Amino acid sequence: MKKLNKILSVVMSLAIAMSLSVSALAVDTDTSSNEALITNYLESINSGDWNDWVSFYAPSVQSDYQAFVSNDSNLENNTGILTVNSVDVLSVEKVDNSYAPKVYPELMEYFADESTYECYKVDMATTVNEDNGYFSNGTSSHLVILVKDNDGWHVGTLLGCPSELNGVTALSNITPRKGYGFCDCGSEPSTINVMDEKGTVHKNESFEEFVVNATCNEIGNMGYDTDALKANIMAVKMCGWWAVEAEYRQSYGCDIKNGDVNYRSKLNTTNANTQTVRDAVSDLDGWRMVSSSGTGGKLFYAAFFAGSSNSTGKGTGQLRQNGSNYLATSLGYDWKEILHYYYDNSSYNNPNVGTVQITNS
Repeated sequence: MKKLNKILSVVMSLAIAMSLSVSALAVDTDTSSNEALITNYLESINSGDWNDWVSFYAPSVQSDYQAFVSNDSNLENNTGILTVNSVDVLSVEKVDNSYAPKVYPELMEYFADESTYECYKVDMATTVNEDNGYFSNGTSSHLVILVKDNDGWHVGTLLGCPSELNGVTALSNITPRKGYGFCDCGSEPSTINVMDEKGTVHKNESFEEFVVNATCNEIGNMGYDTDALKANIMAVKMCGWWAVEAEYRQSYGCDIKNGDVNYRSKLNTTNANTQTVRDAVSDLDGWRMVSSSGTGGKLFYAAFFAGSSNSTGKGTGQLRQNGSNYLATSLGYDWKEILHYYYDNSSYNNPNVGTVQITNS
C-alpha cells in the first residue's frame, strides 16, 4: 500500500508539474504573440498604407484613427505619427500594467479588468519627414497598450514612455510603480497642442486660451459660484499640464484632444459668461496643484466629470462639476477646499497623491 501511495504521489506531482508547464507555455505563447502583434502594427507603417496601420486597432477606436489618417491636412502637415516613413522595431517588452494610464475615455471598458489589457514598452528606430515634437529621426521609447475583446488582442493606443523606463532594457530590475500618472512638474507650459471636435490640431495654442476654451465649453454657461468655477478651472489647467508632460496623445500629434476635455473650435458661452471665465482664469495665474511634498510634488491627472449636485466623490480623484457647485453654495467651500475634497489622498491613475499642494509659484 505504501508503495502504491508513493507511485500515486509521484504521478500526481508529475501531473501538476506538467500542468504548470503547459500554463506557463500558454502565457509565454500569448506574450510572444502580442509582441509580434505590436511589431507588425508599428512596422506596417513601412508600407505607406495607413489603412493597414489603423486595422490593428480595437474596433471601438478604429473610426477615430481612420478619420485622423484620412485627413489630407494631417498628412500634408506631418501631424503626429503621420510624419513617420519608416520603423524598425528594436525590442518589445511587457511591463507592469500599472504603467498604462487608465484615463483614456475610449478604453475605460477594458481597464475594468486586468485580464483585458496589457502594457508593453517598445524601442524603435524611425525616420521621419520632419521632427514634429513627438516623432523624430533616431531611436525612441514608447508604450503600447493592448486591449482584448471577443476577437482577441488589438492595439488600444500608443503613448510616451515614462522617464524611468526610457532607454532601459533590463526591465526585470525595475520596481513597478503604482500608476503612470505622476510626472515631474517644471514650469507651467506656455503652449499646448490640442485637437478640437472636428479633428483639427491647434499647434502651439496659448495654454491660457486652452484653459479658457475648455472651461467655457465644459461649464461656462452653468452659472456656477465663483469658487466652484475656480476649482473647475484648476482641474482643467492641471489636466492639460499633465497631458503635455505625459505625451498623452502623441499618435494624434497633440497633447490632449476633444473628448478628454471639451475643447472646441468655438466657444459656446455668452460674451458675459466668457468674460467671467477669463477673469477667473486670470485670477488663478501662477497657481498649480500637485501631489504632496512626500511624493515630490508631482503632476497627476486631475480627472473631472459632470456628476450630481451633492457631496459624493470625496477622495476619489475625480472632481464632480455639479458637486463642486453644491460644495460651494450649500456647504460654503472655497475653491481650494473643493480641490482638497476631491483630490486629497486619491489614487486615480497614480500613486496616492496625499494632501495635494495648491501653491502660487
